[in-house]
Amino acid sequence: MGDDRVVGFVMANFDAGNEIDASRAHIWRLNIAGSEQGLGSAWGTAGSRSMGVAQEARRRGQTRITVF
Repeated sequence: MGDDRVVGFVMANFDAGNEIDASRAHIWRLNIAGSEQGLGSAWGTAGSRSMGVAQEARRRGQTRITVF
């Protein structure tokens, strides 16, 4: 933590007009590098990014976010 290494990523999508409620705001993928799993710091970073996705969903008027 505190350096510029990429240790994971969050892939999300927003589709407010989707007729399926679960598909209006969702996280498709949350990946953490194997070497970083179980260390806590990588999850903290990815967890923060996931919360950013949830905040963006709320900003867009969504009240639910689904993780696939």
